Amino acid sequence: MTMNGLLQVEVNAAAVFQLLDRFGNQALEAAALGINRTVEEGLSAARDQMRAAFIMREPRMLPPHQLPRAWRATPRTLEAPMQLGDDEGLGRRRRQVFSKFEEGGPQTAKDPANWPFAVPTEHVRASPEAKIPKRMLPRNLVGRFNQDGGFTGLGRKANTQTRFKKLTGGDTAVYRRQVGRYFVLGGPGDRFFGIYERTGPGDGDIRKLWSLVTDRRIPALLEWRATAFRIGESRLGLNVQGALDVVLK
Repeated sequence: MTMNGLLQVEVNAAAVFQLLDRFGNQALEAAALGINRTVEEGLSAARDQMRAAFIMREPRMLPPHQLPRAWRATPRTLEAPMQLGDDEGLGRRRRQVFSKFEEGGPQTAKDPANWPFAVPTEHVRASPEAKIPKRMLPRNLVGRFNQDGGFTGLGRKANTQTRFKKLTGGDTAVYRRQVGRYFVLGGPGDRFFGIYERTGPGDGDIRKLWSLVTDRRIPALLEWRATAFRIGESRLGLNVQGALDVVLK
């Protein structure tokens, strides 16, 4: 069993090829069934580990219960990936969110000013189990986007509207006022660096919604590799033998 950078585990059925001389194509069918069963058991164990280690606010972020057809081993291809997800949609998002928790360790934002890490305060997440509405995510509050709609990072200043007024004597007065309720205060290295909401007209009528940080430590909570090896070593042989008994009936 091997794991690559995408947390993909391949179960190699080489150990059961000795059955070919005795049972021919039926051994290949049994091997494929046993591999698929083993990977599904590994995914089940991984789901249990993830439920114990993380607050799973969205059940769909857990790995699938049943192997998708594209993942399944066949008599012609005796391997199946035990992976968090594929390269599309929800599977890709699941990988992006959880893969960093396998190794853990320190992490530094590549572009601290525009792409810092955002930590929610109690004003957007009242309890650890609460889900944050999409409209309250940092990119939807102070995000900057290019002409094609691509997200280019967080804005660092409040949006303002400028108004000019001619004064007696020919001078011009410049008035600026904040437009919208959400803005960023501070910058990388400032303790108060964060996304704020204006709640009233006074100077102090603001509250912090997100703390913005440039460094964080990721805990190694996933244990995906250890789970995959444990299930593979303990269950593959038994599952192949059980599948062979069914095939030969």
